[in-house]
Amino acid sequence: MYDKNLQLQLGDGSSTIILNTKCPKGKIPETFAAFYNFVNTGEVDEKDEFVKYLGERVEEANEDEEVDRIMTLEEEMIVRYNRGLHKGLEEGRKKAEEEKRKIAKKCKQLGLTSAQIAEATGLKEAEVEAL
Repeated sequence: MYDKNLQLQLGDGSSTIILNTKCPKGKIPETFAAFYNFVNTGEVDEKDEFVKYLGERVEEANEDEEVDRIMTLEEEMIVRYNRGLHKGLEEGRKKAEEEKRKIAKKCKQLGLTSAQIAEATGLKEAEVEAL
């Protein structure tokens, strides 16, 4: 593990292994087959001690009210963030359309044709004529 900013090795003894659990079945090493299946399906192979252990830990976490509360809070925060982001984008689009119309009106006052105004603003010619 490295400190990204200082490029220093942390020396914490940890290791990171990256596995592609969605790779074709023929490419999965036999020793990882039960683990890959567990990650992809949630099915516990009772013959594999490690997968059995993982299944038990997941079960415990799923039954833990505090973990459930934390996960629910995180999900709520994500939903609220996405809702706020969507609302902000929608408001931004509306303001941009209003600005286009203001510019189009000004261009009409200056004597530009509807076709020129439509090309410059991105509005439809019929919208420009209706202003």
